[in-house]
Amino acid sequence: MVMARPVILVIEDDPATRELLRDLLEAAGYAVERAADGEEGLARVREGGIDLVLLDLMLPNMNGLEVCRRLRADHSDVYLPVIMLTAVATDEKRHDGFAAGADDFIAKPFALHELLDRVQVWLQTRLRLETAHNRLRDEQDQRRDLEQRALREQMVQDQAVLAMARTASHELGQPLTVLVGILELWQAGYYSAGEMGHLREELSLATADLAERVDALSRVVRYETRELAGFPLIDLARAQAAPSAASA
Repeated sequence: MVMARPVILVIEDDPATRELLRDLLEAAGYAVERAADGEEGLARVREGGIDLVLLDLMLPNMNGLEVCRRLRADHSDVYLPVIMLTAVATDEKRHDGFAAGADDFIAKPFALHELLDRVQVWLQTRLRLETAHNRLRDEQDQRRDLEQRALREQMVQDQAVLAMARTASHELGQPLTVLVGILELWQAGYYSAGEMGHLREELSLATADLAERVDALSRVVRYETRELAGFPLIDLARAQAAPSAASA
């Protein structure tokens, strides 16, 4: 796979210097674009695809400091190195340039090898920062995916628990209601001494029904549901293990 050449934008109002920088950088293997003033340079950066800016400090209409401030204010790239070129490399100018967002200074007249060294260093720095940024973004995406997967699994588990709770309530409610009703009638004196046999039979039937339903619930091994009054219940016929498998 052929890697794209880094694109360097030269913002320089002097035509001779602009062409010298283009020839030098292209000979070093870089793609070069040029702008004669700050407005033109800002417009080109906003189009995207620029990897480094060589910015002259003394520009017409808008000086390099203002251009740099605007670059930093509206540029959304992870990192865009800005190397400022200046014929006035005083401490005050350096301070102003760094405050405006410049990363480095090269004094005019500059040594060609120094310029190329600085450009290479800052392009490598940009690449490392982009790599770290992309890795962090990928890790955040993976963490979000894991959290969403865990949330979905928890929701499924919660739905299963609710369905089982509703099924247990539905299945056990009827025989328990019968048992409670029989006991209340017994305590109220509804059954005479001669009806004790009938009472035992009703209690036995209700108890057997309850035991059968508890056994059916105990053999649930799958999450199979059916709708009842708008709520999911465990479908015991499909969710149970076969009796032979349960006893094995």
